[in-house]
Amino acid sequence: MPSTPTSTAGHLRQLRIMVGALLAAPLIIVVAMWFVLGHTLTDPTPWPFVIAVVAIGLVGELVLRTFGYRTVVLPGGLSPADTMARSRLSYQAALFRRMSVAELPLLIALALSFVTYGGFYLVLFGAAITLNLLVVHVWPSQRSVDRTAASLELDGADSRLREALGLPR
Repeated sequence: MPSTPTSTAGHLRQLRIMVGALLAAPLIIVVAMWFVLGHTLTDPTPWPFVIAVVAIGLVGELVLRTFGYRTVVLPGGLSPADTMARSRLSYQAALFRRMSVAELPLLIALALSFVTYGGFYLVLFGAAITLNLLVVHVWPSQRSVDRTAASLELDGADSRLREALGLPR
């Protein structure tokens, strides 16, 4: 059966389904870690570790705001189909870069949770920070599309990103 190209509205829907599934991952990890680290619930969590996880989240936020929406500027003179394809690919690549940065607080908290007492609460803090970063910076929204489109259009070329993703202009 030959594959058919995805419609523009379908592409945005696919991205939202994928990111939606990834939004559930921190919650599932917290539940799993409750079974693994349940014995640490009564132990106090060392504040330096909590501060480290929160600091990683803040640094991640700054990195995402500063570099997360940057893309390669589109050259002028491309056909509309090529422009839309490059814009869609650039948006998707930037989305995955933002996702990798947004997941760092949870990953660091998971690693730290096994080397200290009270580790479950570190996972809880890491999951909360990661969920926040995922919702704000990774979920395919009008704001993230606009910020990426602005980066693509720095040289004045129309990126047609909104059209490529099926959003109103």
